[in-house]
Order: sequence, then C-alpha cells, then structure tokens
Amino acid sequence: MRAHELKQPIEPPNKVSIARGLCSLVGSLPPDINTERGCLEDAFTFLNEEPPNVSAALNELTRGYAHAFRGLHRETRPEVWLIAAAVELLR
Repeated sequence: MRAHELKQPIEPPNKVSIARGLCSLVGSLPPDINTERGCLEDAFTFLNEEPPNVSAALNELTRGYAHAFRGLHRETRPEVWLIAAAVELLR
C-alpha cells in the first residue's frame, strides 16, 4: 500500500451490506435447485432495494434457516451457512 492510501478513512460495511454480500455469493455456487438457494436469492432482492427491506429479507432467510436446520441435516450445503451467517447479522 502507498502511504497516502493508509491515511484514507476506513468505513467498514454495515451489517445489511455484509448480509447482502453473503446472499450474492449463491451466484458463485454450482447450479442447483433447492429451498435455501431460493431464499438467498429472494433475500438478496429485498436487501438490494432502496432502502433495503430488511424485514422481508430476514423473513425469507428465517424460512430457509428453519427448512435447513429442522432435522434435514443439510449442514454440508454451503447455502445453509450463508443463510445462517446472514440471519445472525440481520437479527
């Protein structure tokens, strides 16, 4: 890094921005059709609104969270962990 770059103020992203980023990662995963993926895609749409519709996104993510962790043992699916992290950020 250059010296002038170090003097710039650092503005960390807020929790909504981080959750939106997590939801967008579903696009980098191999194609698949599952409930959790759909929840992430819908939550991204809600969080991408201006202003972000956090309540609707959290409802959608909570639906995916409940589906994944209610005895379905989907812990090996990356979508599940993206949902879990986004839910924790938006609570």
